[in-house]
Amino acid sequence: RGNFAIIGAAFQMMIFAINASFLAVFRPYASDRITGTEALMLCCLFTILYAVCIKDLLTNHVNADDYSVLISVTSTILDSLAVVMVICACCIPLWQLSYVA
Repeated sequence: RGNFAIIGAAFQMMIFAINASFLAVFRPYASDRITGTEALMLCCLFTILYAVCIKDLLTNHVNADDYSVLISVTSTILDSLAVVMVICACCIPLWQLSYVA
């Protein structure tokens, strides 16, 4: 009872969504590649945080035993998203440098 982590995560997801929306509308960078890269990273962060919230809500559900398969699938998806995010965080800056050089 009193799990405020989900509320904090919801506000953080709103910040990610608003930031990505503002990037799409205002395009603050001279290069569209940088804007697209930042928007992609924000969308990845939003998706990972959304999956974490769903998993936490399902795990703490009264009938969590009924949702064991869904919790397992959510964990697998969350792990996959985290790996993709780490790969993106490593590869995208190198990809951006290829346009500079």
